[in-house]
Amino acid sequence: ADYHVNAAEICYDDAGNVVAYAVETWEFGFNTEEPIVIRSTISADATLLAGIEVVSQDETEYYGDNISKESYTSRFTGRLFPVLSSTDSGVGSKVDGWTGATYSSNAVIQAIDDAYRYVTEQMMG
Repeated sequence: ADYHVNAAEICYDDAGNVVAYAVETWEFGFNTEEPIVIRSTISADATLLAGIEVVSQDETEYYGDNISKESYTSRFTGRLFPVLSSTDSGVGSKVDGWTGATYSSNAVIQAIDDAYRYVTEQMMG
């Protein structure tokens, strides 16, 4: 499986317990030349998305580039997995995309799913 992972790390507390996983993944949005790179922080038990950060993107100005705004990224904070677009069917935490930026919004959700699958399938023992 290709998870599109650039980097992954296990986060520990002072006692050496795993507290989270931080995984950087990428997906193409509207711009098929430069991928959107997302850093997802996932709880130690992989049930909760603690938050996301847009590491890099070169999406369309005024549309797709809105995915970098805190008003968008904050929609993902504290969501239970799986995270889905509000337009998707299925069971999971539904997140509204950014109006006018469907490709970009879907790429963010796919990158989060890549990170989640990587943690649960590759990092958790």
